[in-house]
Amino acid sequence: MAILLVALYALYSYNNQKDVLAQRVADGLSLDPLLFISSSLFMIGAGLLALRILPGITYVIFCSFKKKWSPALYTGFLQVIRTRHSQNFIVVFLILTIALGVYNAQTAGTINANEEDNIRYVIGADVVLKEQWKDNSAQVESNPTLELIYEEPDFQKYADIDGVRSVTKVLRVSDGSVRMGRGTVRQVHVMGVHTKSFGETAWFKDGLLEYHFYDYLNAMASSPNAVLLSKNFADEYGFQLGDSVTFDNAEGKYVRGFVCGFVEYWPGYQHVSYRKGVDGQFRETENYLIIANLNQLQANWGVTPYEVWLDVEDSTQCVYDFAQDEGLSFEKFEDTSARIVEGKNEPLFQGTNGILTVGFIVVLLICSVGFLIYWILSIKSRTLQFGIYRAMGITLREIITMLLCEQVFISGTAVVTGTLVGFLTAKLYMPLIQMAYTAFDSDLPLEVVNSFGDIGQMLVVVGIVMLICM
Repeated sequence: MAILLVALYALYSYNNQKDVLAQRVADGLSLDPLLFISSSLFMIGAGLLALRILPGITYVIFCSFKKKWSPALYTGFLQVIRTRHSQNFIVVFLILTIALGVYNAQTAGTINANEEDNIRYVIGADVVLKEQWKDNSAQVESNPTLELIYEEPDFQKYADIDGVRSVTKVLRVSDGSVRMGRGTVRQVHVMGVHTKSFGETAWFKDGLLEYHFYDYLNAMASSPNAVLLSKNFADEYGFQLGDSVTFDNAEGKYVRGFVCGFVEYWPGYQHVSYRKGVDGQFRETENYLIIANLNQLQANWGVTPYEVWLDVEDSTQCVYDFAQDEGLSFEKFEDTSARIVEGKNEPLFQGTNGILTVGFIVVLLICSVGFLIYWILSIKSRTLQFGIYRAMGITLREIITMLLCEQVFISGTAVVTGTLVGFLTAKLYMPLIQMAYTAFDSDLPLEVVNSFGDIGQMLVVVGIVMLICM
């Protein structure tokens, strides 16, 4: 219990120092090694606590149905209850090895899945590109009185690409300003979208917003002047639903709309950015966002270069082939699948996945070998006992039933407990350890991913080992 309390206190202390931990990672320093030790202490403490609880559960089950047990089951339960002190080693051993294996699998799955989701969220769609537009900038330089006019490329050609499910226009302005009664808020991000095609094309993770992503788009579609504000913007300046908001672009052309909703997350929107100051410390800057109808922005600001977001069926190779055939050049081109592969090939993630995979395999081997050695020695040492049982008239099938009962209430309960301890450890400690990988480049909240595939494989191997032992 003391070890468990120390681990929980360390967890409480580190949760109160998240900003300090994130700053250490940003400065290129490693996380405090005690953070990793505390997760191990939690597994040890939980395993020792389970060692006190499991015999009581077995005894309650035995007493509840002892009048109904067959002689084989009755004898098996008595063996488990009377030899509980000699079982302590194998129970703790199984709990710790299984918990460590589950924790490693959870850690690897969580790091990879959250990194992939974050890349998809930041880019916004399968492919995001911005074509180089022709304009009259050369004439404007010689005659500043002229208005800058852009020549819009053919947008429909992207919708006609084989393999593209949907495509949409997205206007993004990072230097907008909002007129307030007490001044002007500058460097506001403005995003113009077509509500229907944007909802069909953009990638967005469920559960991030209070309502479904489509509900906010439907609210915008109800009126051309409807806009959405980022939640941090609304909280800072006290915007309410129905309030009027006036915002300009860099050329001073304004648009007036009314607020129809607030969003904390949005495809392609990073709510905070980090900049390193002259003192070497990273400082957090809030990014404010306004989402408006693209047609309304173009009606007031004119047609200006926008991004093209594409949702593809399978591979993004069709977009590359099309661009090469048409001889297109882009100011911006982001491929989500390529970014994911690039991220997984980074030394940090490859090293982490390698260590966790090796750790997972080693845990399986140690668990299997230790389990076999213990039970083979245990069963061989009881050869005389089994002979006496046979002389008393107990059949071989009943002896096997007795051994299966022992396996279930010693090894089986330990395996289940170890699995639960591993899940709980990952749930509690993974948000802190994740800082080593996404302290300043994660825009989505951490979600602990349950790697049921890997855990299922581990439990299958343990089950096979049990059968081999029998």
